[in-house]
Amino acid sequence: MAEAKVLIFDIECTDLRSRWGTLLCVGYQWYGQKKVYCPSVMDFPNWQKDMTTADKPLLKHFVEVYNSADVVVGWYSKAFDVKWLNAKCFEYGLPYLAPVTHIDLCFTAKGNFKAGGNSLKNISELGNFKAAKTPVDSKHWRRAAVGYPPAIKAVIAHCKADILMTAEAYTRMRPLVRQHPRIAGYGPCRVCGSWNLQRRGLSITKLVNQQQRVQCKDCGTWDQRPIA
Repeated sequence: MAEAKVLIFDIECTDLRSRWGTLLCVGYQWYGQKKVYCPSVMDFPNWQKDMTTADKPLLKHFVEVYNSADVVVGWYSKAFDVKWLNAKCFEYGLPYLAPVTHIDLCFTAKGNFKAGGNSLKNISELGNFKAAKTPVDSKHWRRAAVGYPPAIKAVIAHCKADILMTAEAYTRMRPLVRQHPRIAGYGPCRVCGSWNLQRRGLSITKLVNQQQRVQCKDCGTWDQRPIA
């Protein structure tokens, strides 16, 4: 089995309601690669003629990227990003986002940490992440909404920082994702694909009496296997 393609993504828009907002940019990174992509409305022709519909080609481009992934990872992305994007697809008559396996790390944090808040900024500070959020004040957002290029560039920089933080969060938190798909078949670690596994006792399950409990020595993920 080929290793799954994992897509880290984040969107930046001018309003939390898709009906009133414009998609300014979409940040994404294929996990395991260094390059962060962040196409914006400025990358497509005639974007300044009408900012209310300038995001349609950007949205179409990202839907194709999203639908090519095997797994997607975001922060509060099930509750916001995907719903916002699908509403825009509905508005423009574009294909919807595919039902790709989706890991929302915000809910992973909520279910496993008592950190005093589950925002990406809060978790990144708790974990002393290398990447840090870049502030974008209200003036930049308002100027970006009317198509001011320097303000849109500030939003792009903000989005790229969020991608780096989300990727770092995924690396650190993926052992806690209880429903994480197997990215490289049944034999290796279901999360990182490593074969560096260690037997760590037995588990009692609902379906069989006992299973071998194993832990990945590279990423720390726990798993269960039938006893040979």
